[in-house]
Amino acid sequence: MPWDRVSFNVGSRVAPMAAPTPDPKLWPAKPIAGLADLRARLEQRFARAEPTPIVVVGAGATGCELAANLLALARRCRHRAAVTLVGAGERILPEGPPGAAAALAAHLERHGARIRAATRAEAIEADGVRLADGHEPAEHVVLATGLEADPLVQSLGLPADRARRAARRRAAALDRRPARLRRRRLRRLRAAPAAARRRVRRCAQAPVLLGNLAAALAGREGRPFRPQRQWLAILDLGDGRALALRGRRWALGRWPRRLKERLDRGFVGTFRM
Repeated sequence: MPWDRVSFNVGSRVAPMAAPTPDPKLWPAKPIAGLADLRARLEQRFARAEPTPIVVVGAGATGCELAANLLALARRCRHRAAVTLVGAGERILPEGPPGAAAALAAHLERHGARIRAATRAEAIEADGVRLADGHEPAEHVVLATGLEADPLVQSLGLPADRARRAARRRAAALDRRPARLRRRRLRRLRAAPAAARRRVRRCAQAPVLLGNLAAALAGREGRPFRPQRQWLAILDLGDGRALALRGRRWALGRWPRRLKERLDRGFVGTFRM
């Protein structure tokens, strides 16, 4: 299919890990559709009060949010799940304030999670996960170890960053710390970034991309996309509470969950005809 200008907006995926079959079941956090199947299977197991060890690999925001929701799902089914959260950093939620990480760790442990920080998952084995400092049994392994480009984007032969996301010229990936993006590179871009961090909410990339595509077709100069220096991230903990983060400020409770619902419903409402 010939083209003059092209924009790939196919999303990203969790970097895969090889796993034996059929056990343990391996569930990447993204694409998110697979997690619906995981939930259905776990609800059946929890309803029968069957022991179901679960390991979540990756203790960033996504891994912590998934671990909290797995524990909340078990409580709704009147079951106490065995959930282990594994992270390579010295603490969970390394991108958040230390106080927020400590409060979240206390929340997870209070509801039965086992946290194994400062250890790296090396391989998925038939009966669990091999760690740098031991072995963790598991029937289900949830991967939340960071994102990489869709295989389609990887096959284009474009210059890429360490996560194999397109990084230069007419396609770009945001740095792990959006506030520290190099201004010179942004000024050289003629198209908005093709991928953004999941937690950057409503930062108006699409209008910039649309305008720059139209400008490119008309032979005009585009304008750079400038990400927010700080953004609001709200982790839903699955039990009516949430952890809100913005810069070094944070709050854990029920009002962040109500705020998240209001923001999410308002955002989805903009797509309704």
